[in-house]
Amino acid sequence: MTSRLYIAANGGLIEAAAELYWDAQAKAPKRGAAPNERKPGTLRRFIDVAEHFDVTYDTFSMTGDQVVSLLPAEFNSWLS
Repeated sequence: MTSRLYIAANGGLIEAAAELYWDAQAKAPKRGAAPNERKPGTLRRFIDVAEHFDVTYDTFSMTGDQVVSLLPAEFNSWLS
């Protein structure tokens, strides 16, 4: 994620990714969040969707919860 400046500098997208893919109890990424493929709902897919949102939404002015609310249903399984 941090290799993409657009995402690394966007607080709302970082918050959304943390909500989806970070296990606060284990203090580690959730298992299976970042496979080498773009499976539905994974981190790589999140990056693709986030880049698409840039065309339609001002994600820099959004909170993580607002970003999560825009995500397709494929991401619901990652919500705690």
